[in-house]
Amino acid sequence: MALALHHVFEILQFAASKPSTAREVRGIATHAYKSSLRQMQGQYFEKPNNFNFDAMRTMVDRPPVADVIISPRLASQLDMSTIEELKKQYENWQLLNEDLKLYVYHTRGNTNASVKKKERAEFLDFMAEHPELTVFNAINYERKPYRDSIPDGLGVLELKSRGTENAKEEVNQLMNEVFPV
Repeated sequence: MALALHHVFEILQFAASKPSTAREVRGIATHAYKSSLRQMQGQYFEKPNNFNFDAMRTMVDRPPVADVIISPRLASQLDMSTIEELKKQYENWQLLNEDLKLYVYHTRGNTNASVKKKERAEFLDFMAEHPELTVFNAINYERKPYRDSIPDGLGVLELKSRGTENAKEEVNQLMNEVFPV
């Protein structure tokens, strides 16, 4: 799968929303990312350590080589208010790559039982107003194991400690949706 640099930024944005998954995502994207960088090296880097931001802006505006873009979203007004812009960009990208798929991923959900279902329902209700965008069934909740894995540079799936089962299941659910068997 060829990755546009924009796709890599979406992966990094996902990883930043859930820092401990960076290792898992990095493993999936490393080969394609390196290949993309080699192809773009002369186009985006004029000299070592001199990044061409104008060329990068063009790349962000037009990622036709990406096959999949994952847009992580909190169930917050700030995140949801950018959906219209995302839809416009997606429409433009599809003109260049009709096979491009865009998925919305509900991230950093609340684990409080009295809020959890309502928050998810509100997220899905809002996204129902945008049927052209596909929402993953997988959800990432705000959990301690994600923070605990950072000091050791581990991904959640690599943690051996007790109490990580839910976080591991969330990562596996996402990976099963991104890469269906």
